[in-house]
Amino acid sequence: YEPSFYSIEVGFSLLTLIACLRLWQRHGNKSCIVVLAAGAGSWWIIETLLFLLGTRSNGEDGSGLVDACVLFGLPINGVTGGLLAALIRGVAEGGVITILGLLPCDFYRGRHAIKDKVLLAYVAAAYVSYFATTFASTRKEKEVGASVDSRRELFKPGSIVATAIFVFVPLAQLVLAANQPAFRRRALDLLLSLSVLGLLTNYQMYFCNVRWVEISGTTEEAYMRAPVAMEHLILVYDAVVEIGFMYLPFYTVPWAMGLIDDDEVTGDEAGEPLLSKT
Repeated sequence: YEPSFYSIEVGFSLLTLIACLRLWQRHGNKSCIVVLAAGAGSWWIIETLLFLLGTRSNGEDGSGLVDACVLFGLPINGVTGGLLAALIRGVAEGGVITILGLLPCDFYRGRHAIKDKVLLAYVAAAYVSYFATTFASTRKEKEVGASVDSRRELFKPGSIVATAIFVFVPLAQLVLAANQPAFRRRALDLLLSLSVLGLLTNYQMYFCNVRWVEISGTTEEAYMRAPVAMEHLILVYDAVVEIGFMYLPFYTVPWAMGLIDDDEVTGDEAGEPLLSKT
């Protein structure tokens, strides 16, 4: 038995959920569970719409744009499988990724209980299983131009508009919150951490031959490998803009709505020793 893509995503999602619940129940910090819910809910809606509009399908006949939904060895086909896959991807690729970006900078700033070994064990296991998702999908070579699980045109008008909105919202909040230094510090910490996580993810996928950049080939339906400089520029753009900035609103919007307490945004600036908060 080899764990499927969706089985691993369920695994690291549950580990991350447990870590967030422990922070809330044992340490009184609910900000991570709020960010997890915001990211998961928003991304679930996006993934569901992509499935219903036919952008993502569920199958192994070469026409599907995502892996067939196989969960713990059980294939789930049709609409049920597509909707379940959308839910799993929404939680794992929206909420969980944001938390995996938020926790390291929070630990560094001393915002969370770094001495909680149980919490650290759950977080470490979540990271290991997150990166194991790509290792489980490793291929012998990059299948340029072939029928692959997912192919996305980066600069379609709709994508550009959506990206612009996701980037504008947190930038506007950072500008307007000039008198909220703790919020701005945490938001900028998260932006940096998400960008680093995005780079690690993209280049892990790149070297595992499951991510690369293509350009149009000689015919309308053909693709060819992008030049090296363009390919790496796109990988960096994806990490900083489409992960760093686009996931940032999952923290900044709940904060603006009053769902994250100001006390939970403070860290070493409140007088706590760095990396020793209990």
